[in-house]
Amino acid sequence: MTEITEPTEAPAPEAPKRSRAEALLETRDQKLKELFAGKKFEIVKKVDLDEGQFFQTPLGNKGRHGYALREVGNPGNHFTVGESVLRTAAAEFQAVELPPEPPRKRRTKEQKAADDAREAAEKAAAEASA
Repeated sequence: MTEITEPTEAPAPEAPKRSRAEALLETRDQKLKELFAGKKFEIVKKVDLDEGQFFQTPLGNKGRHGYALREVGNPGNHFTVGESVLRTAAAEFQAVELPPEPPRKRRTKEQKAADDAREAAEKAAAEASA
């Protein structure tokens, strides 16, 4: 005699496993949100340490070059971050104003063309007036 069995449901498909890199990026994003979301910071100073010295960031990274930040309205909340985290805080959270870019040592092609055109125009004006 054959037994009649009730139909069973197929098991739900498993969620795809996250890679280690995805998990680390998610953790980094959570830490950045905790640090910068809804807060404003000011740059206290640029940090450049000598060989063999380093600072520890709140994200757990080590660095020799970066920026010391202090929260506006809560001076007790201060830490040092690298330039990459500083740019992320400025772009994603508008938590800090980036320092001004240093002037370029070499002119771009556009700058050189504009300077050459200006010099040619000045030379032509000088010749015309002479």
